[in-house]
Amino acid sequence: MMTLLLHSWNLICFFVVIVSVQYWQTIPSMDWIVVCAALFIVSYYFYPFRWFRGGIAAIIVLIISMNQFKEQVETVFQDGLNITITGQVDSLFKEISHGQIVLFSVHKVNEHDLDQIFLPRIKLRVSSGDPFLLGEQWKLEVRLKPVYGKLNEAGFDEEKYYVSQYLHAKANLKGVPERLHSSSSFRLMLHQRVTRQTEGLVAQPLLMALTFGDRNTISPPLWKDLKSSGLIHLVAISGLHIGLAFMLGWIVGKPLSLLSPYMLKAPIITGVLFAGIYAWLAGFSLPAIRALTMCALVSIVPMIRLTYSRWQVLLLTLCTVLCIDPFAPFSASFWMSFGAVTSIYLLLGSSVFRRSRKIKRLVLMQCVLAAVMIPVTGYFFSGLSAVSPVYNLIFVPWFSFIIVPLVFIGLFFSFLLPDISVFVWQMADYALIPVLSAIRYSEGAWVAISATLISLAALVTLVWIFSPLLSSVQKKWLLVSGCLLVLFDDRKAGWQVDVLDVGQGLALLISKAGGHILYDTGERWETGSIAESVIAPVLVKRGVRQLDGLILSHTDSDHAGGRQFIERQFIPKMKWASERIVGYQPCIKGTHWYWRALRFEAVWPPKQVARAYNSHSCVVRVTDGQFSILLTGDIEAVSEYLLAREGKDKLDSDIMLVPHHGSDTSSTGTFIEQVTPEVAIASLAKGNFQGMPSVNVLNVYASRDIKWLDTGESGQITVEITENNWQISSFRATDSSPWYRQILRKRVE
Repeated sequence: MMTLLLHSWNLICFFVVIVSVQYWQTIPSMDWIVVCAALFIVSYYFYPFRWFRGGIAAIIVLIISMNQFKEQVETVFQDGLNITITGQVDSLFKEISHGQIVLFSVHKVNEHDLDQIFLPRIKLRVSSGDPFLLGEQWKLEVRLKPVYGKLNEAGFDEEKYYVSQYLHAKANLKGVPERLHSSSSFRLMLHQRVTRQTEGLVAQPLLMALTFGDRNTISPPLWKDLKSSGLIHLVAISGLHIGLAFMLGWIVGKPLSLLSPYMLKAPIITGVLFAGIYAWLAGFSLPAIRALTMCALVSIVPMIRLTYSRWQVLLLTLCTVLCIDPFAPFSASFWMSFGAVTSIYLLLGSSVFRRSRKIKRLVLMQCVLAAVMIPVTGYFFSGLSAVSPVYNLIFVPWFSFIIVPLVFIGLFFSFLLPDISVFVWQMADYALIPVLSAIRYSEGAWVAISATLISLAALVTLVWIFSPLLSSVQKKWLLVSGCLLVLFDDRKAGWQVDVLDVGQGLALLISKAGGHILYDTGERWETGSIAESVIAPVLVKRGVRQLDGLILSHTDSDHAGGRQFIERQFIPKMKWASERIVGYQPCIKGTHWYWRALRFEAVWPPKQVARAYNSHSCVVRVTDGQFSILLTGDIEAVSEYLLAREGKDKLDSDIMLVPHHGSDTSSTGTFIEQVTPEVAIASLAKGNFQGMPSVNVLNVYASRDIKWLDTGESGQITVEITENNWQISSFRATDSSPWYRQILRKRVE
């Protein structure tokens, strides 16, 4: 019994320590491996040390992995930013509006051969020319870029994503590329053949995603429908698909086991083989590798007759996955897979499930999966699909028993009998048409979830998981506490200003007593906007369903790009602009209004215009009578000169937004001296091509002892104002920045 307890405890410790990698601030040197290895050996001779064996093993894995990642980043940047690289295309190309993006393994940097086992990987952007094909080898002149991600309280975290995918830098192609070797990839040949065979089919994007994990051709509207229906996981080769491949292989191998006693293990072997082939088709993506590892372990443990409980098999599998991929906890897909597998394990062991009929079991499984996934999807995606249980109840079996088998059959015939495979692909296309039709009705089914509700859902899930260990009184107290958390959501006294990290643009949120006013909406591009990727997740996390107000400084894309999205999704009660826009009130000199005891006074421009450019930016001073902040948009030197003539009474503020992101065209000394701020905050992208902030502008503020902060360096910047005090904090505090952010952002500085 004690041995089993030790096994479980050490596996849990291994898991917890590996997960903590996201929060380590420094990387221990490789010398510490000797110390850890010695402690690990000692644990076999001194009983008390055995309880730490799992944690010690995890630390060894992390030290090796983190140092390796660091070395790969350093290797890429060892000769500067403008380099010549030789390497191989690692991915199917992804078309973008002006070129393509591929993943590229670097074999040489300026003729220096690199370690062929741990090759650095970069995300390469190619502006024009022929597609870079999987497996091709190229010699390229590139300009490297460190990974400068945006960092806010919610939204996509690019730096975490790069670590989770073992990517070490970005690069833009310069000059003319030189192809060294054409591709000999069988996977590419198969991909091209299936692409031709499925050409013209309505569901071709879904077929390519199901067959090769290639989701590059799925359109944004289709992505949106898949997301709102909760079926997005069905078009990503993951645990479900690898499991289905294993099951199909098991069925194929079952007759072999009846032929001879020596073939009893044939179903398991063919199952793992089929799962491995499917993982290969997916390019051995990290989710596919994790699923393949789980299939292999769950099969091997019974084969070698190890006496492990269901929970120990789960823990062993989980720890093996983390040993192979120690950066998996950075990925949402890992937590979704872990949550799904854990909930299924819990359900299989329950008496209610065992006593239920088959249909009831399916319904019960979908309900449990939906409940367990609420905190996971809520945390990573700030919401969930309200119709997901229904859609999954119908379409998971449909995919499992109809579509995925047709995909396997189509693949089998693709290189044996192409004429038959065309017919099979058409059948698969017909089978997917009901799916495409049904998901259109899920529009609007995506429900945003606040951080408070996510916490409550997580609490309920944990109470259910650990219910065998808790008394009924403890369960009730925990659940009552959670409900009180929702009913009496803590709202801070005073008010708050958040300058969101939106790259080269602006979005500022003013919050008080549960109300919110947004100043500018950030940039937009062909397939999305800052409003969708940054502003909306922040508002959703705070439980905001409607904005009290929206102020547009001017209508340049980097300030008003997300206007339509914000108007549609958060329906501002009041709107102000310096440009004449239907439904907007004038934001011009002399106008003022009150909101929750805060005074908003517009001090520029003198009048509304038909089209508001930088110089027409709506400049607003917000004050509670003691503290004040000046919002400046993109005003330039002439506007600043005219504003300065208004005198200090109109401009004096504790904090000011730096005009025009710190451009040389703004921040004149005369204007700043009328504002006399203690702190200046600039919204800009680190390493932006405009060269902002200007060195001259930095000197203007420094010479007047004004503290400088910018979102490129600090991430989201928050100002909390109370009755007699105010303080500033940022999400990228230099003294607590995790190790991977330091490496990805600062390696070449």
